[in-house]
Amino acid sequence: MMPKDLHLLELGLDWKLALQRVLKDIRDDFWPDPFGFEDLLARNEQAQKRLEPLLKSYKPRSGVSYSIPKTNFTIRDSIYISPVDRLVYQALVDHLILEIDSHLSPSSFSHRFRGPSSKWIFHPGVSQWKKFSEAVKAKLLETKGSWLVVTDLANYFETVRFRFLKRQLEDVLGADKLPNLQQCIDTLMECVSVWSPYDGYGLVQNVDASSFLGNVLLDRVDKLMEKDGYPVFRYMDDFQIVVRSEADARNALIRL
Repeated sequence: MMPKDLHLLELGLDWKLALQRVLKDIRDDFWPDPFGFEDLLARNEQAQKRLEPLLKSYKPRSGVSYSIPKTNFTIRDSIYISPVDRLVYQALVDHLILEIDSHLSPSSFSHRFRGPSSKWIFHPGVSQWKKFSEAVKAKLLETKGSWLVVTDLANYFETVRFRFLKRQLEDVLGADKLPNLQQCIDTLMECVSVWSPYDGYGLVQNVDASSFLGNVLLDRVDKLMEKDGYPVFRYMDDFQIVVRSEADARNALIRL
């Protein structure tokens, strides 16, 4: 089934801000464009004239999956989408993150929102990693004879299921904020479903917009663990949990 036209210009998205953030984000792409997508994403009048009709009658295009080598001699799956799709992705997420990031657990340190007008969507990774490490260390010092559980999630982005992600976005917003953003969420879900070459799952990797959505989905895990008495510290999909005994450590891993 061909994707229908999405009425993006009715959503009140900030295209100028999204463009600035995409131009920052593409600097570490798996497949860097030699010209930085200046034909479509440059901040000049000629490029913007070419971009406007594409957004007015926008249809998401199916992405392509590639295998990316990792340093430990394994590979990661990564979905590639076009620069126009990338801009749409960023604009939709920019619209949602304003209301959502403040509701996420403070024990999640990666990819946290810097501010509504910042060209960089997130706080710097190095400083956030330092905060993460310091928080874990402080908890260890506070808990005498403590054990530290260290683990991560394998193949996280490529296994994110969209129906769970949609439910979590709606749950985090709650009844008060959801009505104003439901159309944005529905549009985003339509897009990611077309961009993924798989059936109902798989987020684009190495893209800031996906990093935010990954945080949203894992926030459910963070809070369930905390509710069960296992305060977690998380950086992306890396979890660290401070417990009082080996038995507690094993139980924490089972619960996670």
